[in-house]
Amino acid sequence: MDEPPGRGGATDDPSEEAERLRAEVQRLSEEIGFLRLQLDTLTTIDPETGVLNRHGLVDAIEMALQRLDRLAEPFALTGVHLPGLPELAAAGPERRSGLVRHVAALLSACVRSLDRVARLDERTFAVIAPTVSRRDHLVQLNRIRSVLTAAAVVPEELGGRELDVRLAVVVVESVGAHRAEDVLDALLRALRRAAPDRPELVLRF
Repeated sequence: MDEPPGRGGATDDPSEEAERLRAEVQRLSEEIGFLRLQLDTLTTIDPETGVLNRHGLVDAIEMALQRLDRLAEPFALTGVHLPGLPELAAAGPERRSGLVRHVAALLSACVRSLDRVARLDERTFAVIAPTVSRRDHLVQLNRIRSVLTAAAVVPEELGGRELDVRLAVVVVESVGAHRAEDVLDALLRALRRAAPDRPELVLRF
């Protein structure tokens, strides 16, 4: 007696069918990961906080460099590193998300309307301030330090502790051969040298 035809090309061997399904799931997972990476690269906004992400900050630095080249307007890039932030948010995703939104909101509230706040990673934020004078960047640095260290105790529901804050600022006064990534790298190097009671200042770059 003839065997009935197979359905949809499925194999009669269950182990082969399981292996085929595993391979298909793996392929789809890799494709989804690739699409997410593309989306992260294309978007300029951090979805958790609503501020710029790293890609958006690099774009903003590039525009500031172009403006500096055309109009001789310097700009400042201030870095805010919070080493204890992940530990404060370790109680769960809701606390972590609430805490990073809290910090982003504090930073956004203490900068000028033309400045842009960015979130670089789970511990680090930055503020790009175009058309800034040397006095302006010191005023902004002191304002950020005051808000985050004196007035900004983390709300009780988010951990109820003061933030450990490391600050650095890079003031860009000439274009030279700088790329946006060079300016950002200079800021991150300065942040690594910064201490809680001593902001790291790079007044010329």
